[in-house]
Amino acid sequence: MLEKFIDASKGLPSYAHSGITGATRLGDLPIDSLDLYTVIENLEEDSGKTLDDDAFEKMDTVEDLLTHFFSQEP
Repeated sequence: MLEKFIDASKGLPSYAHSGITGATRLGDLPIDSLDLYTVIENLEEDSGKTLDDDAFEKMDTVEDLLTHFFSQEP
């Protein structure tokens, strides 16, 4: 599922997804908040799901983010 994050970060500098794992904390990503917003927009577009502020505040890792968008639950 990590490929989904890498795909969503295309267009950003390569360091934006270099060395990233599912356990990487969102606050430790080597991108600024605007770039993270871009990644989230791309994930929303790819998955057809949205992410509200309350749900985002509860997320800690890249895996949390990807699970939100790509879990099989509606």
